[in-house]
Amino acid sequence: MEEYRVGLEETKANWAMCKRAVANEGAVGAGMMATPRVDTPKPKEFNGKRDAKELDNYMWHMERYFEALNMQDEYVKIRTASLYLTNLAGTWWRRKHSEIDKGTCTINSWEEFKRELKKQFYPENTVNSEAKPLDGVTHGVELQLGTWKGKVDFSVAPMDDFNIVLGMEFLRQFNVVSLPYYNSVCILEGGPCMIPTVSKPNTTQLLFAMQFKKGWKKSEVSYLASMKEGEVKISSPPPKEIQRVLRDYKDVMPAELPKQLPPRREVDHQIELEPGAKPPAKAPYRMSPPELEELRRSGYYQVRIAEGDEAKTTCVTRYGAYEFLMMPFGLTNALATFCTLMNKIFHPYLDQFVVVYLDDIVIYSSTLEEHVEHLRVVFRVLRENQLYVKKEKCSFALNEVHFLGHKIQGGKLSMEEGKVEAIRKWDPPTKVTELRSFLGLVNYYRRFIKGYSTRASPLTDLLKKNRTWEWSLRCQEAFDDLKTANTEEPVLALPDCTKPFEVQSDASDFAIWGVLMQEGHPIAYESRKLNETERR
Repeated sequence: MEEYRVGLEETKANWAMCKRAVANEGAVGAGMMATPRVDTPKPKEFNGKRDAKELDNYMWHMERYFEALNMQDEYVKIRTASLYLTNLAGTWWRRKHSEIDKGTCTINSWEEFKRELKKQFYPENTVNSEAKPLDGVTHGVELQLGTWKGKVDFSVAPMDDFNIVLGMEFLRQFNVVSLPYYNSVCILEGGPCMIPTVSKPNTTQLLFAMQFKKGWKKSEVSYLASMKEGEVKISSPPPKEIQRVLRDYKDVMPAELPKQLPPRREVDHQIELEPGAKPPAKAPYRMSPPELEELRRSGYYQVRIAEGDEAKTTCVTRYGAYEFLMMPFGLTNALATFCTLMNKIFHPYLDQFVVVYLDDIVIYSSTLEEHVEHLRVVFRVLRENQLYVKKEKCSFALNEVHFLGHKIQGGKLSMEEGKVEAIRKWDPPTKVTELRSFLGLVNYYRRFIKGYSTRASPLTDLLKKNRTWEWSLRCQEAFDDLKTANTEEPVLALPDCTKPFEVQSDASDFAIWGVLMQEGHPIAYESRKLNETERR
């Protein structure tokens, strides 16, 4: 039994040795010690964050990983490293891999891979990078901005986007006030000094990945759009007679608004306060520089605040409290003020050869000679009232004009093609709000549709209070009928007050309609549903 027990123990020992050999991927001979296998930890993934420390750690861990696996092949190193790129870094590699396949980019070694990775994700400017220690501070550096001179202390830091950045410390030290409306800054320290500035226009509109990610998580509708180059239509220059007028009144179309207040006019913006009302206290509406520039060239900022009402526009900023001297964007009744001003100054010429809607002025004439004279009259009125227009937004001597959703050409009035196409592609509504939107657009062009109220009656009935939504066959037929009536592109004649008019009318049990005509051509249609009292 003792001999049997010793043999069993030897068998167990041999079996344990075999298992260790298999675990260490090698056979272990008699009298040899088994070497335990060391598991190599996986390197940390890199997600594309612009952080020098994270990127350096990723590359360092990958190199330690290559050493542990005795990886020598450069292609295998690149392929392995790419497996640990996620999120933005993974997107970048897919794009690079596509460029490699096309032959527009080559990455043949680990060093080239690191160089391309650093070029994309290594922060090299102080604006977007993480905090870094300064290289030093220089004291008393002579700085000249325009006519201003002074000594400034600078902190030295590596940058690739800018040579110098003047921060809040500089603004506080020398009492600097930014005046974006005048494209300048004012340095008050040592006497006021105005320094002109130049704004660099932003030609690209970018959607950042974080914005897209947030919208995607909220299940917002997202679109992928690509730019397609098209033919650029170059408009022909206006006739010589028109160009002569433009030269004579070029002061009415300056590149920039004058750096002075406009005169007091018959119509200035008055701010009437309700007795006992508390003044509003809220942050101003933030706008981008292009939006602000567009506003400055519009009718706003060309009308004075009424004398004595300036204090009612007071706003508090980090640079102090300010009052508006000119009518800014967003004031209550600002549109009405500007509209009243335009109607006042052009009153003698309205409906003679001028139509004004807010800051849109349409001048119409029968001949080019008349048009030249009419154009001179309009420019003269603008000059007398010191009102200015933007030449880039003006068109002269046109045979076709698009105005307020209509197309005017050759004495005829028709619907704008874009609006017609929108109505043509409109899907049947499924709820009241969608039906109200459709009828709102179609109702704007009701003057083009004969018997509009009668034809739209099944749809307007669905808008009544306490009415259950039920899209019947009759509603669908009325919907299709209105779409057809609009998409046939009806054309109306412009009225001529020197010729006689003709009115045709008709009535039914629930609606009345009429048409104004001249020489057999419709000028406008009108219709209305009868209310309950009128139907009795």
